[in-house]
Amino acid sequence: MATTTNASPPSKGAYQRPYKTRLQRREQARRKHDENSDHKFLVRAAVGVGLLILLAIGFALRGLADRQETTPAALEEGR
Repeated sequence: MATTTNASPPSKGAYQRPYKTRLQRREQARRKHDENSDHKFLVRAAVGVGLLILLAIGFALRGLADRQETTPAALEEGR
């Protein structure tokens, strides 16, 4: 004689995400957006400040080079 066994159904159901209200979803999306925009703004500001510093250093070096070129000529004319 054949014996049959009944498989018992799993005691734990499928995972269900906790329900969030529309207000909770909006608040979470707003916080996520704010954090990303702050980071992007800071990176852009740092790049802008870096470019300004490089520009200022470039002008300073150019000024020094121009001054060094004109200084020996002025001394030779005075002799």
